[in-house]
Amino acid sequence: MMSGNSHITFAKALYRVASKKDTADKVFGDLEMLSHGVALLPLLKRVAFLKKEDQGKVLRTSFEGKVEDMTLNLLIILVRSKKFRLLPKITEMYSQLYYADKGIAEVKVFTTRSLSESESSAITEKVERLTGKKIKTRFAVKPDLIGGVQLYEKGYVTDYSVKNYLDTLRKELMSA
Repeated sequence: MMSGNSHITFAKALYRVASKKDTADKVFGDLEMLSHGVALLPLLKRVAFLKKEDQGKVLRTSFEGKVEDMTLNLLIILVRSKKFRLLPKITEMYSQLYYADKGIAEVKVFTTRSLSESESSAITEKVERLTGKKIKTRFAVKPDLIGGVQLYEKGYVTDYSVKNYLDTLRKELMSA
């Protein structure tokens, strides 16, 4: 049985081998594409109930030529070991390794509503200018902010939300 952090082991091994074979970019693209495949986990679940030799055949038929061999082998290993539910966590960890290696900072941006493409791009460009870093932004909606944005990077929060201003004002008034 694998530990609760087996996704980290898979991701690190995959990234190490992909980097040595100069396919880290392609594997990253494969994982991103697969992670957006809504029907992928149910497909892998169905394939997991087949005989081991049939599992490989089905996965090769479905993905050969569409993803790197290394990515395909990962899928086969995950299905055969019934660990296919780890794929989203493996993808997340692989992304972190990839971004760190490429010098790209990951920033999670919370807003009160979904943003348009132009609004998202404007925030990304502004943060890149302010930090002087290349960044990968992930946007999420958090309605309780009331207005404004929160930025999360490596455990640090930069909070420009109305909720934060109101909480700060409340604390100052209570302490006065």
